[in-house]
Amino acid sequence: MDTPARAALGGALISTLAIGGMVAAGVLATSAALVASDPVAPPAHADGLVRFADCDSLRDWYVQHTLDRVGPYGWGGDNVPMMTEDLARMPSSDSAAKGAVSNGPTGTNTQETDVDEPDIAKTDGRLVVRVRDGRRLVVTEVTGGAPRQLSDWRLPPSTYADSLLLVGDHVLLSSSATRMLGREGFFPGGRGSTDVYDVDISDPAHPRLAERHTWSGQQLSMRQYGDTVRLVTTIGLPQLRFVQPGDGILSEHQAERRNKEIVRSSRIDEWIPGLSCDEVYHPLTWSGPDTVAVWTFRPGSTADATKVGVTGAGSEVYSSSDRLYVTSTDWGNRVILRAGPDTTVRSDRLDRRLRPKTYIHAFALDGDTTRYVASGTVNGTIKDRWSLDEQDGHLRVAVSWLTDGLEPADNGIAVFDERGDRLEQVGTLRGLGVGEQLQSVRWFDDLAVLVTFRQTDPLYTVDLGDPTRPRQLGALKIPGFSSYLHPIGDDRLLGIGSDATDTGRQLGAQAAVFDIADTSDVHQVGKVTFGTNSWLEAADDPHAFTWLPAAHAAVTSVQDGSRTSMVVLRVGADGSLSTHELGSVGGWGARALPLADGRVALVGDRVRIVDLS
Repeated sequence: MDTPARAALGGALISTLAIGGMVAAGVLATSAALVASDPVAPPAHADGLVRFADCDSLRDWYVQHTLDRVGPYGWGGDNVPMMTEDLARMPSSDSAAKGAVSNGPTGTNTQETDVDEPDIAKTDGRLVVRVRDGRRLVVTEVTGGAPRQLSDWRLPPSTYADSLLLVGDHVLLSSSATRMLGREGFFPGGRGSTDVYDVDISDPAHPRLAERHTWSGQQLSMRQYGDTVRLVTTIGLPQLRFVQPGDGILSEHQAERRNKEIVRSSRIDEWIPGLSCDEVYHPLTWSGPDTVAVWTFRPGSTADATKVGVTGAGSEVYSSSDRLYVTSTDWGNRVILRAGPDTTVRSDRLDRRLRPKTYIHAFALDGDTTRYVASGTVNGTIKDRWSLDEQDGHLRVAVSWLTDGLEPADNGIAVFDERGDRLEQVGTLRGLGVGEQLQSVRWFDDLAVLVTFRQTDPLYTVDLGDPTRPRQLGALKIPGFSSYLHPIGDDRLLGIGSDATDTGRQLGAQAAVFDIADTSDVHQVGKVTFGTNSWLEAADDPHAFTWLPAAHAAVTSVQDGSRTSMVVLRVGADGSLSTHELGSVGGWGARALPLADGRVALVGDRVRIVDLS
């Protein structure tokens, strides 16, 4: 990658009770001993990336490994229907920050400048398109001094879209749906599907639905590469027509036996809908019942979409221009809720000695082609996609290692290289922020900046010039912390986060400027705070941040109690910060989209144009 700087945002480690983040998955294992231990392991190929010889073998792979999950009520045994284990899977350097990083071509602050990401509003400089109330696509012209709404297109009833992509004259709105069976076939948890609505806005006053396509699995994310789009979904356990005990007809034992037979007689298309058997790859040992699918297409040509799948769960998606990575975390002591004999709910914990692991699947991107190439694991956790970065074939991952009790142990960086079919860990740095939580990361060509927090904010600089030997360069400890870091040029970073006392008590939102010209001696040169009850939206959502290099200013929204308004953060020549408010545009998730000549479209329930030149 030749971009001057790429962003990665970490965050606080999730609570051990956050069921939605507890992902059960598997890892690619290549040792002969492991393969021999699996009674239904597929035949090994020379490259280790395995496809079964036929559909019957693939179906048997799924069936034989999931029979122990079947109970008298279907999947999950006697688990409470909406809180099953399966549902819980839902989903130094001289090249520091010399160049400022501005928003992408459609106005969105993205992780990679050449890979666009879905958001609630986009622009091509002439039009602003936005999702309103999850059910409307609003098109507004912004070429003049005042915005002019051209159309308000409504999605079909019972459809909700929370993001869009702008691909030429096409707006892609995505909507995920969870489908449940009725009494005849209860399914605990959602298998789901993803609908993509392709709206033609070549006549912006009269948007037209060009195509609606339904893809298998719950959407994890989409990415745009020019006029090519990749949709990543995760396909869960099939919805089978399980029986249930009761009414004196079936005992629990009889129902469980019958349900196992239902699984044995299932069809392969119920396991991998929309995929062909030869499009699904497998680790050499079982890696969980889910299937991650990547669908590659161009708007208007979904019939020509290519697809590839790999068995295993998925939760986070990161993509550079030539690699896409899907990760999942297996929490060793995840909580499982079960219904006891008296119908009360009890909580079981797995072995506390099983510490979390994160599994990573890598896909190679080449035009309209996506190939699964390798898998690997790291014995720790990541917060989200912002913790990953790819540079010159090296995958760098910001990792948090936890204690047996899932308390923070320490943080650091693991570096992976593709070695045949495996992502092999070739370099590691540990010991950053001992006992603290990882808050944010910013990646550069051969430099990383990490922020952790417990009572004070250690900001660490890490040399990645030798990927096999990452090394700490410096550390700055100050009160508060930055949840998001953005390069603003002249070897400076703008941090968005929270002010705090020396004892760690948070005091509301803050923005700060850091000088990292000397990576062994980073220092803070400017800071503003917003009050005890305040919060800057960009701290949680980097799409809510816009950097305007010409104005040397950032725009985001600030919340102060129940009041929300847009705010400008201007950076002086000496790094000092000043602020002024731009008022409110209503709604949630306000955006600032750069236009020409220093103008900015402020987008919420309405669109306003301001001049910040």
